[in-house]
Amino acid sequence: MLDRDKIIQEAIDRCLEEMYQKSQPKASYYDYVAKAKRGEISKDELIYERHYLNKKQFDYIRKKYIKAYRLQNE
Repeated sequence: MLDRDKIIQEAIDRCLEEMYQKSQPKASYYDYVAKAKRGEISKDELIYERHYLNKKQFDYIRKKYIKAYRLQNE
């Protein structure tokens, strides 16, 4: 069953994947999730600290997903 929570989680996952793909160094959010599930990454590791994404790109990607998934009040 498709519900709002699943749609929001999909939006978050896709947004994070794009952010990691555009970051320096480039990475895959989905790969990190898989590694965490296998126990290769501890819950205490702050993976995002390994990557850089400038604020302008961060804001652009974030706003794009908010608009695409209609997550803002209208």
